[in-house]
Amino acid sequence: MGENRLQAGISIEGVLGAISHRGPDGKGAKSIQGKSGKAFFAHSRLSIIDTSSTGAQPMVVGDSPAEPGITITFNGEIYNFLQIKEELSGLGFRFSGGSDTEVILQAYRAWGPDFFFRLRGMFAFALADPGRDTVFLARDHQGIKPLYLLSPSQGGLSFASEVRAFRFLPGSEKARRISRDALHGFFAQGMVLGERSFVEGVEELGPGQCLALDFTGRQKFRTTFTGPVQNGHSGKWDERPRAIDSIREALGVSVGWHLIADVPVGIFLSAGIDSTALATIASESHPDLRTVSIGFDQKESDESEEAASIAAQLGIRNEVVTLRAQSILADLDAVFAVMDQPTVDGFNTFFVSRAARQAGLKVALSGLGGDELFGGYASFRDVPRAQKISWLARIAGIGRLVSATGRLLRSRFLWKAGRTGFYPPGFAGMYFLRRELFSTEDRLDLLGNPSRGIDPVTGAPLDLLETLTSQISTLDPENSVGLLEQQVYMRNMLLRDSDVFSMANGLEIRVPFLDQDLMRLVNPMPGIWKRPKPKPKALLVDAVGARFPKWILGRKKRGFTFPWNAWFRGSMRGFARERLDSNIWQKIQIPKNGVDKIWQRFEQKDPSVTALHVLALVSLAEMVERQKLSL
Repeated sequence: MGENRLQAGISIEGVLGAISHRGPDGKGAKSIQGKSGKAFFAHSRLSIIDTSSTGAQPMVVGDSPAEPGITITFNGEIYNFLQIKEELSGLGFRFSGGSDTEVILQAYRAWGPDFFFRLRGMFAFALADPGRDTVFLARDHQGIKPLYLLSPSQGGLSFASEVRAFRFLPGSEKARRISRDALHGFFAQGMVLGERSFVEGVEELGPGQCLALDFTGRQKFRTTFTGPVQNGHSGKWDERPRAIDSIREALGVSVGWHLIADVPVGIFLSAGIDSTALATIASESHPDLRTVSIGFDQKESDESEEAASIAAQLGIRNEVVTLRAQSILADLDAVFAVMDQPTVDGFNTFFVSRAARQAGLKVALSGLGGDELFGGYASFRDVPRAQKISWLARIAGIGRLVSATGRLLRSRFLWKAGRTGFYPPGFAGMYFLRRELFSTEDRLDLLGNPSRGIDPVTGAPLDLLETLTSQISTLDPENSVGLLEQQVYMRNMLLRDSDVFSMANGLEIRVPFLDQDLMRLVNPMPGIWKRPKPKPKALLVDAVGARFPKWILGRKKRGFTFPWNAWFRGSMRGFARERLDSNIWQKIQIPKNGVDKIWQRFEQKDPSVTALHVLALVSLAEMVERQKLSL
C-alpha cells in the first residue's frame, strides 16, 4: 500500500496517484531523515480499524528530542492487536487511537524486531527507525498481503504493493521490461511462479520474511520470522476426536478475530463447504451477521438459490447480487485496467468484490484456503494417480501413443495421462502437469528455450522445484498435494488475484483459514484424515459440528467461474480475435503464427487447447498494450 524510495526527489502526486485505487479513504506521505540518508513513505488508505484521523498513515510515534519518531506505512490487519495492546498498556504504553497500526509501532518500541513473532494477521509494512538508522520491511507468514522490491538505477531501494506502481517511480526503467522466465511460468501454469515478478528487476519479499536496510537502501539482514506450517506425521484414528476439538476451537478464534472491524463486515457465501463453514461458525457469535451471495444469469454457474437456503437455515441475513453475462462482458475493460500481473483467474474476484462493495460491505471473509488445508481439490485424488501412471508410462513407453489417442478422441484426460512419463518423476512433477496450461512443446514453440534457472518441462524456477521436492519428501500423498497447492496455486494465483482485484474495488478480503495457528494445527494431521471419503473435507465438517447444513455435502463441487469457452466461441469471439491479431506479439518476440495456431486448435476443439489458453493470450496482450511493456 505504500511506496518508498530511499532517496530524495520524488513526486508525491505521482507516487500517490500510482496507488490511489488501493485506498479511497485517505492519503499521506512523509520524508524521514536517518543517519545515512532519507526514506520516503507514501500511503493510500482503506480505513477498516479506527476510521478516524488517529488511524491515518504514514503514522509516527515517539517523536521527541530524546527519541526520533518511528514511522510506519502498513497494509493489512493484525487480528490479535487487542491482546497485544492490553499487554503493552500493562507495560505503561499509552495509545492516542484505536488502530492496529499504532499497536505495531508501540510493540516495536517495546520489544524491537522480535515483536514480529507475536503478530497474527495479514500484513505488509515498512517501519523506519531513524535512531537505529534502519528501515524494516516485513510480510505475513503466507504472503497474503503483497510486498514488491526493486533496486532503482540510481541506487537505494523502492518497494510497493503492486508491480505496476514502479512505473511511476524514477530509476525504474527495468519495470517496463517483461521477464522471459516469468513468461515461461505464466504460459505453463497461468500465473507468475515464485518470488520473481512479471517484469525485470522486481521481486517479492518472501512470506514471513523481514528485510532490514539502512537509510541508503543497503541491506543489513534478511530473516524469516515465522516457523514452518507443514510437517505431516502419522496419526491414529483414536486421536482424531481430540484433533476435531482442537480444530473447532482454532476455527472459532480465527473467525472471531477476522470479524473485528469498525466498518460493515460480511462473508462471501456460496453453496460450498468452506464459506458455509465460516458462516455457520460466525453466526453462533454474531447474530447480526451479513452474507453476500453472487447469482449469475448463466444457470450452470449459479448457486445463489442454494446459498440463500443455507443462509435461511442458519438464520443469516443474506443478500443476493446477480451478475449478468452481458454486463460482465461490457466491463471486462475495468478488469484489465487494474490487472497487476497476467492471470487466467481473478476475473470472478473482481466482480464479486465490486458487488460486495455496492452491497455496503467494506470487508468480506472468504473461504480461500479451505480446499488447500482440508483436501478439497480434485488434485488430492489426481496427483497420486498420475504418479502411479507415470511409472507405467515410463516403463511401457506408451506415453506418446496415449497422448495421440487423447487428441484423436478429444480427451484431455488421455492426452495428459500420456504425458506423465515426460514430466519430472515425483509428486511435484505430477502436480505441475495437473495444473499445466500450455504444454511444454507449445510453450517452447512460442517462447523458445528458457534460461538455465527455469525447468524447461514444467516452466517452474529450478530453485522452487528443488524447495518443493525437499519439503514434500517425507510427507504422505495428501499432505504432499496440500503443501504444493498452498505454495504454488494459492500463493501465486489466488492470494495475488484476491488482493489486487478486491483492493481495486475498495474491499478488503480476509481469509480465516490461513490463520497461522490453524494452519500449524491442521497441516501436520495425517493425510488419511483428509481424504474425501466417506464425505468431503471431513475434518472441517466434523469440526463445525451439528449446525453445518449436511445436505450440501452431496452436491457436486462447483466454483464460481465464467463460461469462457462459450463466450470465446460466441459473444467474445470478435474481442478475442482483435487481441490475438494485434501487433504486440512482435514487440515481445512471440511468433504471430504460433498465436494463430493456438486459436485454430481452439476452434477445432483440440483437447490440448482450452478457453484458458485464449484467455492467457488475451490477458497478456492487454497488459503489454496498457502498461507499454516490452521484452
